[in-house]
Amino acid sequence: MRDHLILAGMVVAVFSGCSLLGTPIDQDTFYETFSKEACKQLKKCNRGAFESWYRDVNDCIDDLMNNADDAGWLDDWDNCSFDDDQAADCLDTLATSECDEVYEYDAFDDCAFDEIFYNCD
Repeated sequence: MRDHLILAGMVVAVFSGCSLLGTPIDQDTFYETFSKEACKQLKKCNRGAFESWYRDVNDCIDDLMNNADDAGWLDDWDNCSFDDDQAADCLDTLATSECDEVYEYDAFDDCAFDEIFYNCD
């Protein structure tokens, strides 16, 4: 349970505040790619917790996407400008972070969503 809260906390921490490893990404696909990287990190860094909550990475991604949709974040971002460089930095950092960086939230320093999505109506 504690680790599930850590994953939720990682996502929430990102909200308080392109390219994946050099590949361009856009506003419509950013959060799904972010979710994929967060889920891969959970599986890598805490396999036991991951396997107790999810069948596979796709199940985890679906869960995070559904939570974001239920919270209205995805619709809210439709009315924002998108900083693809900041998004790329976020995804690159998350994809290459070590487990201690994820649990210390250092992996999310480049993931301030209020800087990735800005000038929102």
